[in-house]
This record gives sequence, structure tokens and C-alpha cells, in this order.
Amino acid sequence: MQILLESELINSWNFAIAIIADGSSTQLLRAALEKALSNNPLLVSFYVLDQHQNPHYVTLKPSRRIWDLCLLDHGIVKTSADVQQLAINYPMKDHARAPGPLFRCLIVNVEESRSAAMVMYVHHIVQDVSSTRLFYEDLNLALSDISQELRPHVDYKAWADSFIALRDSPAATASVAYHVKRLSDLHLHKQALYPPALVPRQANTESPDGLDYGFDAPGLLDLKTSYPGIIAAVVLKAALCLVNVSRTGHTHALLHNFEAARTRFPFIPASLEALNPEGYEASDVNGPVMQGVCNLVEVPRSQSAIALLRHMQAEQTELTKHAHAPLRRIIDTLNASGNGAGDMMIETHRTHFLTWIPGFLGEYERLKVAQIAIRCVAGLVVVAGLGGPTATTYMLSMRWDVANYSRAKTQEFVEDVEAAVLWLTAKENWDVPVSVLLGQLRKSPLVNGVQWPHQSIGHDNIDRNESRREFVVGSVVTDRDSANEVVHRLAEAFSHLTVSHCVREGMDAFVTGQQFWRVEVLVKTFDDYLGSG
Repeated sequence: MQILLESELINSWNFAIAIIADGSSTQLLRAALEKALSNNPLLVSFYVLDQHQNPHYVTLKPSRRIWDLCLLDHGIVKTSADVQQLAINYPMKDHARAPGPLFRCLIVNVEESRSAAMVMYVHHIVQDVSSTRLFYEDLNLALSDISQELRPHVDYKAWADSFIALRDSPAATASVAYHVKRLSDLHLHKQALYPPALVPRQANTESPDGLDYGFDAPGLLDLKTSYPGIIAAVVLKAALCLVNVSRTGHTHALLHNFEAARTRFPFIPASLEALNPEGYEASDVNGPVMQGVCNLVEVPRSQSAIALLRHMQAEQTELTKHAHAPLRRIIDTLNASGNGAGDMMIETHRTHFLTWIPGFLGEYERLKVAQIAIRCVAGLVVVAGLGGPTATTYMLSMRWDVANYSRAKTQEFVEDVEAAVLWLTAKENWDVPVSVLLGQLRKSPLVNGVQWPHQSIGHDNIDRNESRREFVVGSVVTDRDSANEVVHRLAEAFSHLTVSHCVREGMDAFVTGQQFWRVEVLVKTFDDYLGSG
């Protein structure tokens, strides 16, 4: 969490979640919320920085003052659709920001059903999917019987104290070493970042805030029968990697994913755990224990579909095993070599990440999760789960960076993900090289054999001088090393033409406080450019 706060990645990850409580009054809903939040106190916590700029949670005792601050009467709406729209366009953007409280809730009366509903707006540093389910289970019980005592959960502070105490232990060091070894050359794979940030990333302000997409993959049943160890989440991750390399043309794919990490308390010595095995069970911890891991996946074009899936499943097992490795230690160790591989981990998370949520937020007798909205500043976000009568239906919810990507490109991307999943799970393709699939997917533009990410090169950023029959191909990057690399690759791509190139520093067009460079290549004639592909 400390890394996510320092990098400001998580500051745009507030969730607005619309929940319908049919059959409940607003008074009952408020009372049930007070009871459930008292059992999950981290949700209404604050966070502060100490003299070393380390963040700390601050939880307060339940009181009328904290409830009046967090639970707000928002009047009457006509229909449940209006409640959903309230989540999509949450009206108070200053809610759930630092220093807190990091949870707010609008309580409304739905005229259509004569029942209560709510829209909770919550910062990601106080919850993950599993802890949110614990909260909903408590809320559901309180709505069913407000006098019922709720079972206490495993205190998040116990988990956090244990993690901090053991983050430099031999077990933690072994997990750090695992990640450092496999990511030591991460800096060599900048081309795998997709979608690239040619200008600063921006959250989507449109309505709706994302794109929901679903499809059935019946081949999962055959795959499970023949290869029971390969899980549906790994099939999706493999598909994402294949679509990634189809766009970048690179040897490797890059993406980040969250691990639930709720099996046990991390790094507890086996001899100590043996004294009280149930005491170190992490599934009931009432706070966020999720961990982010960076995936660097080589995709040999000659590799068969089943070989790719088996390899990725084996790696997934290790990623889950070592998910708790302290991210700060991994980044610092990678950066110690001076090549910026640790910083690339953060950039990967900012660019493309997957969150796998089996069953999404669950089903409850007295609650219905009607809408989830999030407007995160990230390149491409995939929130996915599996459902349907035979558990073969993928459900994906997509978010994207509107400054460098678009709804149309996201639609193309997710359609190709579907094609990749269906191809990977079809029995007749298991022994077929993945190059066959890659030949069927959409590709980024090719220039003389060099594949360019969408938007980094193309007719949209060509300046033509018709009288001289010359034009400029341009690309915007955020550091000089990348600028020099682009210059080199552009020169290679147009080596058969008359080319000059330059790097311009300090572009006036972007007033963001961040330095940009524009790479330009001057090509002799427009006809020659078209001939180059």
C-alpha cells in the first residue's frame, strides 16, 4: 500500500458502488451500516504521514460524529436506475480522499420500490474485494436482524503488525529474491508497455465510466477435464498476453495483476504456526491484504497453445506463493543496478493490470450490488470473473486512459481477448503454435517491419509540406532515453529513404509540469512513406 500511495497510483482508484436494499427503510439501512462499519472499522479510517513520510492508518471509536460524517442522507430518487447513475456520476469528488475519512455513503429512498438504497464511495487503501465481501455479509445480517450480534473478524492490525515485523525475515527475503531474479531485465522490455503513454494519462470522465463485456467459453470444460490444473484466470491472462504482443510486436508481454493473498499470514515460521494453525488464517482479515505482482511473460511464436498455458499456470503458482514479497524491497533491489527496472514495475502497474474476482462481490438476501464505478488513471484495466450455469462465462469490466486510448480501441482489445480465449480453449488448437492466432488478431501499424504501438505513429501525426514533398513523422515520449531509442528505430525503419531526425525538448503543447520530448523524422516524399507500409 505504501508504494501505491507514494506513486499516487491508488489515489484515483475510489470505488462508487450502488447497492439496493429492497424491503428496508432508510432508517434500518443506516442502523445496519453503523453496526457493520463498527465490525469493519478500517473502512471509516483516516491515514496520516509520519516524519519519515510513512503512511499510517488511524481508526476512531464508533461515535455519532463519525457516523454523521460518513453516512449522508441524500433524499429521494425515482428508480433503481437513478441509484446506479448516482454511482456512475458520484457528485462529491472530494469524498474518500486523504486524510479521510476514506469511506462515505449516500443513503437514498427509492420512490419506485419504497425501499432504501445506498451508494458507497470508498478509497482502495481501506478495502479489497475479500474484505468488502465481509462487510456486505455483516450488513446483510444486520438488515435481517438488527439486534443480532455480529461475529468479530480477524483484526487487520494484527495482520499488518505481523507483516511489518517479518518483512525482513529470511522467508520474506526468499520471496524478494524470486521476483528480483525473474524481473532483473525488466528495463529491456519498455516496448511491451501497452497502451503506451504518449501524453499524461487521464481518467475517463464519460458516462458510462467503462465498458462491460461478456462471452461464453465452453472449451473451458474440455480444458478442465484434460488439464485440471489450468484455471480460468490463467487462460484469461494468457489471452491478455497474446493480445498485448499482437499490438506491440515484442517478444514479451507485460501486465500487473492483484493476488488475493488470503491463504495465511505471510512469513510466519512453520514452528510458530504449528502452535495455532487456525490463528494465522487470513481469509477473515477485515482489511486489504491484496498484493500486486508484475508479470513479464515471454511469448515464443512457435510455442503451442497448451505449452503457453501450462507454463503460465506454473508461473502463476509461484506468483501466488511469493505474492507477499515486500514491494519496496523488490523495487529497491532492482533499482540498485542503476537500470531502472524497479521503476518499470510501477510503470507496468500504471499501464495495464488485471484484477480477477471470482463471483465478483457476491450475492446476498437483503442486498443487491447494482453498479460499480471507478475512474482510475491507468492505461488499461481489466476486472474479470467467471459465471454462468456451467461456470464458463467470462465477465469483463474495462477501464482505460482517455488521453492515450479510447472506447473504440478498448472494444477492439476485448474482442481480441475473447478470440484468444476461445482459440486457447479449443481442443483442436492445443498443439498449434500461437503464431497462428497472432496472425488473426488486430495489429498495430507496421513501418518497414517495425511494429508501432497504436497512436505512436501514423497519418494523424504527419505534417506535410506539399511544395517540398516532405513530411514529418512524430512521436511524444517522456524521457530522453526513450527519445533516443525512438530516433534509432525510426531511422532503421526509414533507412531506404532520405531521412533526417531530431529531438525537440520542452514542448509548449503540454503544460503538465512533466518534461516531454518530441521525436521527429523528416522523410523525403509522402509517396515513399505510404510505400514503406
